[in-house]
Amino acid sequence: MGQSQSARKLTINNEESVIQISTDLADRLATRSRKPQPGPDVLTAPPQSPVITPVSPSEGYPAVHTHPEYTITAYKMQQQKELELQAHDQYWQERLNNLKLAHERINRIFQEEYKRAMDEVTNAKGNKNINLDTTTPACGADKEKVLRCYQENPKEILKCSSLVEEFNHCVDQRRCGLISAGC
Repeated sequence: MGQSQSARKLTINNEESVIQISTDLADRLATRSRKPQPGPDVLTAPPQSPVITPVSPSEGYPAVHTHPEYTITAYKMQQQKELELQAHDQYWQERLNNLKLAHERINRIFQEEYKRAMDEVTNAKGNKNINLDTTTPACGADKEKVLRCYQENPKEILKCSSLVEEFNHCVDQRRCGLISAGC
């Protein structure tokens, strides 16, 4: 008697398909979800919600699988990942802004030092009224040759070594000339 199938059917409309279960199964599922409150010495597992797998009417009753309630939907996972990405973006944006501020401070210090050095040179004793803005840099032609060689040979910079040595030699001679003129 108790093992015969129930003739009464309950129809649940699902977006994908129709799931048919007996009222007996619905009652069992309902009583399964209403568990008695455990006493202080009884440990319980995390709550689980039943998932009903749709089947065709010829296969019989649908299979019931239980999954923990702490499963996460793809939408919630995407939201969490987007929040994490926003937090990372904010962190790196703050780091970048801090680095920019630090570089601006360093540049201001260099500019102040440069101005102070320019003032010292222009106001120095024995100044021959040299205008540093109009003077040509030492060994300008050699410098241009070195730069052009580096641009033409970006992956073969050793080809420019002889030009670099010529430029260094020119700068050393100019330095020696200025030092000997100052003595």
